[in-house]
Amino acid sequence: MRVALLVLAVLSPAGCTASNLWSAANDASTAISADSDVKGREWLRRASQAQGGQALVTHRVASLWMRDSWPGWLMRTLIMPWPENGQLFRQDILVASDTSRLTFVEGDEKDTGWGIQHWVTYRFNDEGVSWDPTVDPDSTVKFWLPTNAYFPFLAWRIQEATFVRYMGTEENSGRTLHRVFATWGAQPTTPGIDQYIVYIDEKTDLIAYVRYTVRDMGESIEGLMEYSDYRPVGDVTLPFSMRVVDAMKEDASVLHAYTVVRAEFDPVLA
Repeated sequence: MRVALLVLAVLSPAGCTASNLWSAANDASTAISADSDVKGREWLRRASQAQGGQALVTHRVASLWMRDSWPGWLMRTLIMPWPENGQLFRQDILVASDTSRLTFVEGDEKDTGWGIQHWVTYRFNDEGVSWDPTVDPDSTVKFWLPTNAYFPFLAWRIQEATFVRYMGTEENSGRTLHRVFATWGAQPTTPGIDQYIVYIDEKTDLIAYVRYTVRDMGESIEGLMEYSDYRPVGDVTLPFSMRVVDAMKEDASVLHAYTVVRAEFDPVLA
């Protein structure tokens, strides 16, 4: 199942031209071999194994305390969904799903929050829950909660892709990164379906970057997320830094940055 990525994207200068990660990556790589599906899936498997593999699915709920910082005034004004820049929130996520509940843990909105369950959205405060499944979903909640629940667990969720191909290696800051293309459907390019290229560090088997399209925002939109600061959380390893950047380099410009402050599995929920 593909996830809507919308305003996480660094806006592409492609204008009205449809972005196609498959064509762009093929132009820059060697020929894709006949066994590229098998090899691509093996690298995705290695990435999830490096983070704990099947240990994740032994848990039911993942709780992440995160801050999301937006350094640019324009992006904060136009896109940032939180009450405050660098807002600290707790998100309780049903493992391997898009169902979650987010609670603001500081500021004027403390103890209020948002939720989504089976794609029904709601908001809550100290007076209770606002939930009416007969009305259209809250678009802000519908986008941000599944997105926040997806990216920290990309190594597992991307394996749900139905079309996978190995696309060779790329050198980056002294590292060899293995590139794996992933999308949904029976072919690499399907209108309305997002594409991904996952960059996996040869030495650590950990995801270093993921490049993606954002079809829900427009056919020409792409984004790039950098992963770092991997830490063990019990029997699972998670990235504690996830930054949306404009390039695969150390001094890249940052659109916004997630920092995980605390993480735990299967907490006692109120």
